Amino acid sequence: MPESQEIQFKRKEIVRIFVMLVGVSLIVFSLGIFIGRESPKMVLEPSVIPSVSEESLPTVVDQKPSPLPLNGFTIQVALFETPEEAQKEKERLQSLGFPSISLREATVENRLWHFVDLGFFKNKEKARTYATLLQKKKVISSYFIRGAHLDESTKN
Repeated sequence: MPESQEIQFKRKEIVRIFVMLVGVSLIVFSLGIFIGRESPKMVLEPSVIPSVSEESLPTVVDQKPSPLPLNGFTIQVALFETPEEAQKEKERLQSLGFPSISLREATVENRLWHFVDLGFFKNKEKARTYATLLQKKKVISSYFIRGAHLDESTKN
């Protein structure tokens, strides 16, 4: 059997290996920071960001009026032309851990739209603060705060 041989390193080789390991570590660390900035964060902190102007949004017509009085607010986070797209967005939000997501339909300017609503808030300002935080964290791109009924918060 051959004898085991020891590997001898010179001082310059040890320094080169150390420098390469530090360089690789810095690259991996930098990539982690870059990738971390791209993914949405679920750490939610209070924040105040100006809201979307309600006057710039289209008027919803032909929506069935509910016999229930408004008793809270929800965040409308998306609208789509097809129910499949709305369902896909609902599933994306559920995968991020949001439990209270509802889908609804309405005719806007003679076209049927499918809306995705998130959460239920007793206070309009709390809904707006939460929505602007989600927008800042890039979970949603835009939002609209609208009146909601308590029974809508239980739909999934």
